[in-house]
Order: sequence, then C-alpha cells, then structure tokens
Amino acid sequence: MAPRSWFTQVVGAAALVVLAASVACSGPAPGQTQQGPPAAQGNLELTKVDIATARDAQTATQLIIANAKGLFKKRGLDEVTIKYFSSGGELIQAMAGKSIHMGTPGGVPSSNARAGGVPIKVLAPVSDVTGPQKLVVKPGISTPQDLYGKKVGLLKGTTPELFFQSVVQRYGLDAGRIEAVNLNPAEMVAAFTRGDVQGVFIWQPHALRVQRAGGKVLLTGTTSFISGQEGPQRLFGDYAVFIVLDDFLAKNPRTIRAILAALADATVFVQTNFDESAEIVGKELNIAVEDLKIILTENKYTMIVNQQFADDLNKLADFLHSRGVLKQQIKMSDAIDLGPMRDVRPEWVTLAPAK
Repeated sequence: MAPRSWFTQVVGAAALVVLAASVACSGPAPGQTQQGPPAAQGNLELTKVDIATARDAQTATQLIIANAKGLFKKRGLDEVTIKYFSSGGELIQAMAGKSIHMGTPGGVPSSNARAGGVPIKVLAPVSDVTGPQKLVVKPGISTPQDLYGKKVGLLKGTTPELFFQSVVQRYGLDAGRIEAVNLNPAEMVAAFTRGDVQGVFIWQPHALRVQRAGGKVLLTGTTSFISGQEGPQRLFGDYAVFIVLDDFLAKNPRTIRAILAALADATVFVQTNFDESAEIVGKELNIAVEDLKIILTENKYTMIVNQQFADDLNKLADFLHSRGVLKQQIKMSDAIDLGPMRDVRPEWVTLAPAK
C-alpha cells in the first residue's frame, strides 16, 4: 500500500490517505452480489466487533461504505465499530497486544507484523494502491535518464524506495548517478516547491500538491507517461490488506466470513457507485470530494486473491528485509489463508493453495 512502516510514524497516516475506485478495476460484474456465503450461514459467534484501520480512504473505504449502507447488518452483524489508528504501526501494536483482533493496514506494517511474530492471517486485499504512487518531476525532465545528476526525494525503507529501485531496473539506470534524498511527504512537497529536489517518488494526496506546485507525472506504479511510451506498465505492487489474528479466526469463523461478505458487497458498491462512494467517504474522513474524485480513478478496490497479489507481497517483504526493516526474511504468501474468502467469493480466489 502506500508506504508505511510501524517504525516510522510519519509514514503511517500520510501513506494511507489515498482513495480510488476505478470503474475498470478488477472485480465482479456490475451489480453482482451474493445472498450469503454458505460458511456464514447460521448464528454468528459475535455480532458486535471492532475493526482497525487508518483515517484514510485507501484502507477504510469499504468499512465506511459497509456501515453507511447497512451491509454489515445485512450479514448479521449488529454493530461494527471502526477503530481509527494514526499509523499502521500503531494498528499492529494493538493487534500484538490483542486489544484489536483484525484490521486493514498496508503491506509494510503487515510484513512487519509477520516478521515480528504477530500471529496474523492475510485473508484478502481491500485495495491495490500501486497506481496512486507517482514519480513527479520538474518540467524539462522527460525521461528517467534525465534524472542523472539530479536530486530526487523519497522515503527510504518504504514502498517509494521500492518504486525507485523498480524504475532503475526497468530503465537500466545507474542509481549512483541519481542522488536520492530521504524525506517525508511534507518535506518532499516543500523541497520540490523550493527547487531543492527535481523529482519525488510520492503518493496521494501529496502527489496532487506537488503537481499543483508545477510538477508533472512521469511514471506511476502502473502507468508510463513518458512521451512515446505512454500506457500501462506495472513496476511493483502494494496493497491494503484485511488481516486477522490466528486465534480469533479459529474461534470466530462465521463472524469473519460475514465481515468478508459485507466488505465484498462494499467493494462492488464502490466499483459501481462512484459519486455516492466519494460523498460517503469524503464526509466521514473530511476529505474534499473533488480531490477525492481525482484520486478515485488511480486506485483499485479489489478483494481478488491471485498469484500477482501473492508475488507482490513476497517482493515487498524481500525488499524490506534487504533494507533492514525486517530483521528476518519471510515469505509473506505463507500468511495468506484462502479458506474464508473462498467460502465468501470463490470466483475471486484464483491463487493455488501452497503445497
């Protein structure tokens, strides 16, 4: 997901302020719903639950929509309280202490949790947040090679650095000829405005601020805007994910499946009700609806569990280990539990079970 590390407070809230629900995003046919997942039939173990997230549209959107549109109640959940945390790191700490049992953090804090011994399962993505991450540059920079001899801002040890590395690899650049300056999002906006850096690897909504300061988008995580090379191009992958503590899942299987079913319904709603979704989420999170709509087309709200999702999680964990953020190497795909999502939306699960 947008970058975050539970070691870096500044990444927490800032990296999770991105909304987008592309009408072209992967998912069900418009209007497709299910009357109830077989595994969620019968009495739920719990009908009142807390779900943790950040106060941002990237991770919280389906939770907000499901509450606002009565989708949790439809699945037998009388009361779902959204618990907002200022960062993914704080969310993971709460889960480690078992004051919270489930949530929707990004890929970085989820990897930190797994590597740190917090017993979590990853049940599905809630959004693919690769597209809103952008390389924004000064006018006059038209190709990645034009970054030679220039300073670029990025937050090291997070997904923007993975983005930078992916650009270097994709375009055969010599990274030593580009000066990467470690900056948080607010610092990047200020440094770009002053002219101290000529490019930034940054995410929404901060990217909008850089663009309004005269920057142009050269690349995103999923698209090239290079003249003559425009078009789709996936350079890396980042997600917000639904995670749950192992023991809570084991004790409350029907409750978890009911939650997933409601979030799946909310995903369909976001994909097919652009304007209403923006109004609901904007009001809850106090985000300007017009800014929200700009970002809406850049992100994918999806709960599809496929091989790309697993591979992207593993690549992110490998990168974090290489940068010393994770103290031990892990295979993040080992944390994926296919069972609950298969019971809820079998057509959305194409990842083969681990052997």
